[in-house]
Amino acid sequence: MRAIALLTVAVAARRRPTSINPLRCRGGDVVENAASSCKLSPGRAEELASLNEREHAAECVKVEGEAWSGDLEPTGTIPDTDKFAIPNWYLPDLDTELRNNGDVEIHVTKEPLFTKEECQQVIKMADEHASNAGGWGKIPAGRYDVHGGWVKDIVGVKEWFDDMLRTRLYPCLQKLFPNAAGDGSSLRVQSAYLFKYTAETGAATDVHVDSGLLSFTIALNEPEAYDGGGTWFESVDRLVEMPQGHVTFRPGHVRHQGRPLTRGTRYMIGGFIMREDVVEHGRRSIERGVAALGGAVAEANFAAASGESTGVPPEQLAIDALEHAVQHCPKVASAQLNLGTARQRVDDAAGAEVCFHSASILSPRDPAAFFGRGQCLRELGRRQEAEPLFQTASQLDALDADAAYMAALSASERGDFGSELRWLERALKADPKHAKSLVNRAVLYGEAGDLDNELACNRRAVEANPQSALAANALASCLGMRGMVDESLSVFARVLDGAGWGDAEELARAQKLHGVVTRMKAKQEASSG
Repeated sequence: MRAIALLTVAVAARRRPTSINPLRCRGGDVVENAASSCKLSPGRAEELASLNEREHAAECVKVEGEAWSGDLEPTGTIPDTDKFAIPNWYLPDLDTELRNNGDVEIHVTKEPLFTKEECQQVIKMADEHASNAGGWGKIPAGRYDVHGGWVKDIVGVKEWFDDMLRTRLYPCLQKLFPNAAGDGSSLRVQSAYLFKYTAETGAATDVHVDSGLLSFTIALNEPEAYDGGGTWFESVDRLVEMPQGHVTFRPGHVRHQGRPLTRGTRYMIGGFIMREDVVEHGRRSIERGVAALGGAVAEANFAAASGESTGVPPEQLAIDALEHAVQHCPKVASAQLNLGTARQRVDDAAGAEVCFHSASILSPRDPAAFFGRGQCLRELGRRQEAEPLFQTASQLDALDADAAYMAALSASERGDFGSELRWLERALKADPKHAKSLVNRAVLYGEAGDLDNELACNRRAVEANPQSALAANALASCLGMRGMVDESLSVFARVLDGAGWGDAEELARAQKLHGVVTRMKAKQEASSG
């Protein structure tokens, strides 16, 4: 038994994993400080502006045959709309022109723009296209895959869509946003996607902004066909649910989310609109920075698709492009947020914190801004200030397991294990497979003397994350403390054979503890022999 006691001391001590690596993508004086922290030279800014202009011209050529453009030919009556304002919100390009009476407005048609028969025919053509293509396509969008297909590729739907641009959709945009749309002849579809949401595949989207100056969303099927859904506008906490044939029109750079379905199927068309005669320097620099950070989908981000840069490493291109965006539109939250992420990547915690703080003021419902600032404050040794930021991020997004985990870790560091337990339970409700939360939950079981649940929780962590060296090492240590040395060695060996699955710190820990357990086993065998 002495060997087991020694093993407990050598292997265990139960160990909580530490912080989440800072990889996320998540007043007035603060915003000005963030803008003034940009050190982009005038020459570099001019170089990036020229790159935006070339990219804009190339994209205009690309989209020329993908959707109709030209002189508008409105038919019928343009329906009236219900509208609501997004207060204290700023747009990266044409901010003044996109406002009506000083407000950023969302418009929802009061009457259907498209008939029931039109919508049903579009759905039929889209389903036939998917069947002939072997299934619906999908593109990654944050935590979710968005299922559907590009309108330009769907036979029949493209032709219908082209006609509707000319006769209904562009005329509506021209009426609702006259200062931004002009006479409508320069409007171009940057991209258009037909979404198919179900409870099983692509049920929702992350909160996001659209690409382009203007956007619209068309409801293709009746609300009785599904439960849930709707478009949620974050900054005003408002859910828009549309009957069949109705359309929402808005500036593109307003944060929103497609809410999850719980039953049925929902079909939508989303269109993102730019102008041939307007180079969107703010949006393009933001998207270039996001692409350089590796957070862009080529089909939806022309900077990512073109691959054109200015001959600098990706991390520097991201910082340069996002500083260019902040200089161009300092009050745009996404420019500040993504610059914070870019500065994190090069270990500039102080510079990143300024940007995240600015983003949290400009977009006070965005959990990523609070989470990012909390990470930076921890790196700067200001942990007490960081804890409420993680709590806020988790409260803003109940599905953010990382934020709840960091709140739990902060509580444990000051000895408040009751709060740690509550935040860990919240993290595991958001993500039952969250490895660090499972490992720390196991630690709490162990410290309470509940050794069976400690072991069970560590096993769950490994089952849910079979290539997490953190989880495997925690399980192996727990097994060692229970005297189950053969299984402990087997688990440590998996980590070693997998070279720590990319985690150098946990690999070193496995190497050390594997040796300790091996020696303990030898002593056990010697004493029993």
